[in-house]
Amino acid sequence: MKNDKKHFRMMKTAKLLLHCPDKPGILAEVTDFITVNKGNIIYLDQYVDHVENIFFMRIEWELKDFLVPQEKIEDYFATLYAQKYEMNFRLYFSDTKPRMAIFVSKMSHCLFDLLARYTAGEWNVEIPLIISNHPDLQHVAERFGIPFHLFPITKETKEEQEKKEMELVETPNAKTIEEVAAFFGKRPEDFVKTLLYNVDGKVVAFCIPGDRELNETKALKALGAVEMELADFESVEKATGAKVGFAGPVGLSVPVYMDRQIEKMRNFIVGANKTDHHYANVNVEDFEPVAVLDLCQVKEGDICPKCGAKLTFDHGIEVGNLFKLGTKYSESMDLMYTDENNALRPVWMGSYGIGLERCMAAIVEQHHDEHGIVWPDEVAPFKVCIVPVQVKDAVQLDTANALYDYCRANKYDVLLDDRKERAGVKFKDMELIGIPHRITVGRGAADGMVEWADRDKEGKEEISIEEAKSRIDAIFR
Repeated sequence: MKNDKKHFRMMKTAKLLLHCPDKPGILAEVTDFITVNKGNIIYLDQYVDHVENIFFMRIEWELKDFLVPQEKIEDYFATLYAQKYEMNFRLYFSDTKPRMAIFVSKMSHCLFDLLARYTAGEWNVEIPLIISNHPDLQHVAERFGIPFHLFPITKETKEEQEKKEMELVETPNAKTIEEVAAFFGKRPEDFVKTLLYNVDGKVVAFCIPGDRELNETKALKALGAVEMELADFESVEKATGAKVGFAGPVGLSVPVYMDRQIEKMRNFIVGANKTDHHYANVNVEDFEPVAVLDLCQVKEGDICPKCGAKLTFDHGIEVGNLFKLGTKYSESMDLMYTDENNALRPVWMGSYGIGLERCMAAIVEQHHDEHGIVWPDEVAPFKVCIVPVQVKDAVQLDTANALYDYCRANKYDVLLDDRKERAGVKFKDMELIGIPHRITVGRGAADGMVEWADRDKEGKEEISIEEAKSRIDAIFR
């Protein structure tokens, strides 16, 4: 019998799960019924609970040549139950999908991954319903066309039960998230870290989950600020009354801005604003943030709040930029305009541009290999290079110069590498700088032949000088 996964997935089987009082003969009775009727047993497991005297069994067999019709199999085991063994059993067939409701407590990315696999046919079940106490998961269920039932859990039924009393814990020499996590035996996501920044000259605190990073651009926009930087050690110690590494939101004397993800956290750990101490079992009711904002950088695999798909990361490069300058420079230069009320106002300024250097970098990012740049014809500094193998060979040098003169006469901008270097050095340099087409003038020049190679293709071909001219014409015209 084939044992590959594809075969097992395709073949039709029956699976019997049973338990009954442990009596002699039950195992033989079941297996004999299957084998006598030409069933091929592919899995068998059994266990006896000697304390309770209960026999458990799971057996699966192939139905391809089985003599008993599928609809009659259950009748046989029902007879066994009535006659001899007081057997409780469940019978499943591989062509009948089990119905399975899913209860999801929190992780939407896990639900999305499971449903994606279910849609792809990797999970051979029927999902009639998704149940959750998180209403923000409804869009994920709807995306896959599965009914969603919200099982609300209120503050009275959940939060008060889960909330613990805040506790001050001495944590000597534990400053970083990793060190504190090791001390408490927790994960970074069980912490809330408090970052102190100097924002437009004022110290403020940002609270984010311990496994996340602050998105400074989001923070600047949310606060309507112009610039921000991490507060220096002196400012941190003045705001917290403790050494750096122990900042927390409870009792902090500066404004606290909290990331929205913390609203869903319970009994987390924060700095205690006291050297070598942290608070455990902190909840959002234990401090008062100025505002709850979206402050964190996204992570790959996060669920998009709009479409429900997983976020993926890809490489990019900035080829242009746009800056909003406001009135900073117009005021300093006294650049004004007259508005509809005939009043002078400073001009709002902006700047934009596409950098040639950035464009070149972006092209190279997309067009290169292990040997160097592979310029597309449209932007290559030189589209064709002519490389004589031996510049001391008069025929090769004359042929190379003749081709070069032909190009110049037709106003084709090509590169002639007539350096007194080995041919291998020249070839490597032409690959490195990425000239799209190379004409090599070697020993075949005496017979009117040259070698043609394209930078983006493997191999080379020998062609006549006239054919080389025709190809050059086609490239430039």
